[in-house]
Amino acid sequence: VLRDDVNHRLEVVVRVQEGPQYAVGQVRVTGTTVFTQEEILGGLQVARAKVFSRDLLRRDIARLTERYGEQGYVFVDIVPVTTTDEGRRTIDLTLEVNEGRRAVLERIEIRGNTKTYDKVIRRQFDLAEGEIFDSREVQRGRQRLLALNYFDEVRVGTETGTAPERLALNLDMKERPTGRVGVGAGFSTGSGVAGLLFLTEDNLFGLGRRIGVNVSVGTRTERFEIFYEDPALFDTEYSLRFALYKSERDFTDFDEARTGGTITLGRRFFRLNRATLTYRLEEVTISDVEPTASILIREQEGTSTTSSMTLGLSRDTRDSPLDPTRGYRVLATAEGAGGPLNFDNDFYKLELDGSVYQSLVEDWKLVGLLRGAIGFVESFGDTKSVPIQERYFLGGPFSLRGFSFRDVSPRDPVTGDRIGGNKFFLGTAEVQFPILQETISMKGAVFFDAGNVFAEGEPFELSFRTDAGVGIRLITPLGPMRLDWGYNISPRDGEARSKIQFTVGRIF
Repeated sequence: VLRDDVNHRLEVVVRVQEGPQYAVGQVRVTGTTVFTQEEILGGLQVARAKVFSRDLLRRDIARLTERYGEQGYVFVDIVPVTTTDEGRRTIDLTLEVNEGRRAVLERIEIRGNTKTYDKVIRRQFDLAEGEIFDSREVQRGRQRLLALNYFDEVRVGTETGTAPERLALNLDMKERPTGRVGVGAGFSTGSGVAGLLFLTEDNLFGLGRRIGVNVSVGTRTERFEIFYEDPALFDTEYSLRFALYKSERDFTDFDEARTGGTITLGRRFFRLNRATLTYRLEEVTISDVEPTASILIREQEGTSTTSSMTLGLSRDTRDSPLDPTRGYRVLATAEGAGGPLNFDNDFYKLELDGSVYQSLVEDWKLVGLLRGAIGFVESFGDTKSVPIQERYFLGGPFSLRGFSFRDVSPRDPVTGDRIGGNKFFLGTAEVQFPILQETISMKGAVFFDAGNVFAEGEPFELSFRTDAGVGIRLITPLGPMRLDWGYNISPRDGEARSKIQFTVGRIF
């Protein structure tokens, strides 16, 4: 320590003698019966490192402890024993594992819920009393509870039950108001400015049911929707949702008005999978068609009705539906309209959409996202061509972000109008990183998009329209906000070099 009497301060000098650097020598595991040595060694980062690192060792022990916890061995004790070889400057490592007894969930204690029924909370956990304790399922259940938005806080703890190997799971929560009414404004580059009015109850009678009314009136769109949803119909694995809606939208060459409703019956199976069956009855009116518009659009002027059934199959392994850092979600749908379901429009539509999340650098909290989507629609029977409202367009805040809304589309060879296609593909690669986490949840993103739309008679080709850019993600009281700047890598005539895509509020 050096004393400076003139400036009234002390200067502290820390002298560091680094000493020699040691490499990782032999790595062994003893005492394990649940996993083989090969299974454990294959997951150890320290075993693959060239230089011995105690930080890597701590992380490996934490991951291995978590793996044991997923198998019910929550009392596992892992002791690292190191042996130094001064001559070779290596460190041999032995992980001595004391697995302990396998724990059983004896009971679930729920505290702090004054409105929400216990059964609503319990069904968020794929872990029943009497089953082998699984620490991963406990964390997933907590994430599902938070995703419900019924609670400001959910604390999870364990204590010993009637025997050392029997555990009680304690859930302490602080409820929040679930009825919401509000007005506001929103904007999206596809829908323009919109005034918003919403009235919802997300936890009707404390039973986890949702009911609501959403109204959006804007410069380009108007929409009214009323819906009801029961995620556990009659306390079973079945769900029920129905909605009625009416919307109007102004496009460049025509106006579109929709009035209809949907009813969806779903069922969860094998924990992470869900099947849904949706019936849709919708009346669509195409009006105010420009005289110079494409003949495909002019031929569809008037009113038509669509009656369709859609089968959906999905699997979701994400660690959080609100802010995922790992896992994947895949959704496949098959829709059939007309035919035996009658009414005017006959077509079938097949779509597949999948997203994969992976933590890239844990210290920096970087999360990678890969998304792929593909779709195909075809008319049949009395319907000569796919209705304009069922065709595919890309471009905008949720597809190709370097392009204007619906800008990527086949064009009429005579008029040059964008008329949509009957097949598309879309791919996205994105890296998300935290900006603010304490007061609000704000993330940044760097992305790359590629995709295209093809007309009837055109085959799928590897002809990509591509963009790249940066963005911001923020959760607001009116809903999620996304701000993206996308750069069109290879613009064509009439296309902008870059676009700012912005959505906030309840735009739908």
